[in-house]
Parts: sequence; structure tokens; C-alpha cells
Amino acid sequence: MKKFIIFCLIIILFSSFAWGFEANASKFLQGLTGTGAKVSIYGGTPQPLSLYAANLVKGLLTLIGIIFVVLLMYGGFVYMTSGGNDEKVKKAKNTLKAAVIGLVIIVSGYSITYFIASTIENPEGGQPSYREDCENPAYVDYNSLNCCVYRVQVFQEFSQYCCNSYGDFCRTNYASCGKTDTSECPQ
Repeated sequence: MKKFIIFCLIIILFSSFAWGFEANASKFLQGLTGTGAKVSIYGGTPQPLSLYAANLVKGLLTLIGIIFVVLLMYGGFVYMTSGGNDEKVKKAKNTLKAAVIGLVIIVSGYSITYFIASTIENPEGGQPSYREDCENPAYVDYNSLNCCVYRVQVFQEFSQYCCNSYGDFCRTNYASCGKTDTSECPQ
């Protein structure tokens, strides 16, 4: 058991360096900024309580999923270090079975929760739900066509990059893009 704890600590230490503290802190602050913009005291629109509940359930399912992955690693570790001991092999197999069943349940629960939450967030296909990749210029997808359409739907924002890069986008919104007619739009 002592070896397992040391093994887990090494993995946690390695993963913290692999992901980078600064990048995670930056993403965390961006998430806080995005959340702050959505709360009414910061000038945004208030979010329904059901949305907060759905996000809480998603977070809990993620945490429980991580626990089952750790159990899966523990079962594999016990199996590899059993040295042919039938009792340890049986314990490892039971742990692995429980972890796999737990992961299947968690993935199913997460999928169902995601579906329900997306329905709550956008029940009639109106304004899309918050997308950090489309609201933060640091993300790679920020200038994608989908993000251009998203920013128009949410903020009525027509960037020149979107107007000059995507012909269909420009032709649909030529007046908002500052064009006199669709012939000025890129092909």
C-alpha cells in the first residue's frame, strides 16, 4: 500500500509539470472572467438555477470519473505486482471489474447530464450557450467560421477577419461587414 501511495504521488507530481501551472492558472482565470461576465452583478444577464445545478452535476461526475480511473490504475498495479498470489489476483480482478463498471456508469451519466444540460441551456435553439473557445482570442478556434457565427448570434459582433475570410459569412451579412453588395465578398 505504501508503494501505491508513492506511485500515485509521483503520477500527480508528473502530471502537474506536464500540464503546466501557468497554463492552468490562465485558463482558470479566463473561466472566472467568463463566469463573472455572466453574473448579473457584473452587468451580464442572470443565469437560471437549473444551469448551475447541471454544471454542478457535470463537475461531480467528472470528479467521480477521476476516482474510478485511479481505482483502475490501482487494480492494474495490484495485478502486476501480485506475483502469482491467487488472493491478490482475485482482489485485483474484482477492483478492475468494479472500476470498469463504475466508468461505464459515469460515462453514461455524464452523457445524459450533458444532453439534459444542453437542452436546459438552449431549449428552443435560441442563443447558444457560453463557448469559451469563441469568446477568448487566445484559443485556436477563435477565428473559425463557427465562432464567427457564434459571436454574431451572441454579441452582434462582425469582425473584419470573419468578413474577409469566409465568403458565405460575408454574403449573408454583407451590410454588417461594411460591404455595399455581395460582389465585394471573398469567393
